[in-house]
Amino acid sequence: VYYTVKEFVGGGGGVDDSSSTLFHPVDWVVNGLQKYRKNLKEDLTAMIKLWGPSDCIQFVLPMEARMPFRHLVSFFWTAYVSFTRGSIDTGSTKVETEG
Repeated sequence: VYYTVKEFVGGGGGVDDSSSTLFHPVDWVVNGLQKYRKNLKEDLTAMIKLWGPSDCIQFVLPMEARMPFRHLVSFFWTAYVSFTRGSIDTGSTKVETEG
């Protein structure tokens, strides 16, 4: 879902990249799934490294502290994903200068 939403927000034009403002939901899903597949191993490894220990800690905490702890970890996970995967691909734009 993350990669599909990223394609939507970034205006991923899909096959016909000349017009990135067109409404191409199928292209968003296809491009999002391709990026998901490409980053799958790295993303799952990072998730296991974070959520495994986090879950162990969470279930040791008192009941009233579990949800705030879970939300705090989730906030930092979302920030991590945003910082590592959030840049929008602008493609290779070459600026040619005269002279």
